Amino acid sequence: MNVYNLAEQNFGETAQISSVALFDTSTYYNWINEVRTYMTTERNKITYFVVDDDYFNSEYNTLRPYYHTHYNEMGNVPPDSTTSFFTKKALLRDFIVLGEEDLGNAVTDLISVSGTKFTVDTADIISRHKASNGIVYRVRKLSVEITDRIKEIKVLGASPVGYRQNDKRGNTFFRDKRDTLGNLYSDLEVYDHKVTSFYVKYRASNANSIRYKVYGRGILGLAGDPQTAAFTQNVYFFNPAAVSTVEVNLYNKPVVNSTGANAAFMPWAVTMLNHDEVYLGEVVQDEFGALPFLVMCAGTGPIIIEYLRFVPVIQ
Repeated sequence: MNVYNLAEQNFGETAQISSVALFDTSTYYNWINEVRTYMTTERNKITYFVVDDDYFNSEYNTLRPYYHTHYNEMGNVPPDSTTSFFTKKALLRDFIVLGEEDLGNAVTDLISVSGTKFTVDTADIISRHKASNGIVYRVRKLSVEITDRIKEIKVLGASPVGYRQNDKRGNTFFRDKRDTLGNLYSDLEVYDHKVTSFYVKYRASNANSIRYKVYGRGILGLAGDPQTAAFTQNVYFFNPAAVSTVEVNLYNKPVVNSTGANAAFMPWAVTMLNHDEVYLGEVVQDEFGALPFLVMCAGTGPIIIEYLRFVPVIQ
């Protein structure tokens, strides 16, 4: 049997595998792609862990606040976009590791398919089962920190989702450069566009319901850069409560800027040959999902973005 069928037959009464079966009645693409396919495909081998109910339920309760949404739970199968759907999907994919791991007598550090680091103590292994597409370990628990489950997000400047207007392609440069330390990087520069308050739109995907510290990097003044003087650009975040027919007026979510003051945007000073990240401030994501924002020039000035990095603040 494959991992999915083996786990269902042997451990179907556990809270973990009951959750797998519950969601498997759905046809949600993300569920199938991120969890079920790993358990059923014969193209790759995996290592799968089934844990005790107390551990599973405790981890679920710990994760749930970070996947909060406003959608109502209805019926036995939580529809997608609900808190329980996102929480359980995130938890269930962290029991899957690519490749067959033959755990010996020592504590083993592993990384799940979603990039979560965790540790398996062989003293917690109850049984081992061979499947057609991998190995299933029945264990009491895994050791994982919440800081490894709730991850930072990096949004690349070279991956915008839109602009204030679409007629400035000739002034928008997607650059591959090498900094003064010899490191390659890619960024976006908008230069000489002559539009007051021009902006570039971005989206941080799968942002948890948490407060984020925001950092940015933009390098000014390397060889070939037409911009040779320091400048300031500003970061605005989408406010779900805002109502307007003018797009920019929807981006007024309250934030805390780099000085610790409450504000409507985060100023971002870009200075000559500064290769360091710049701390921009803090923003609260109220519910799990997309975190849209825009980077706006000051006046008709330039925009330079290598990336913005969102670091979750876990209490």
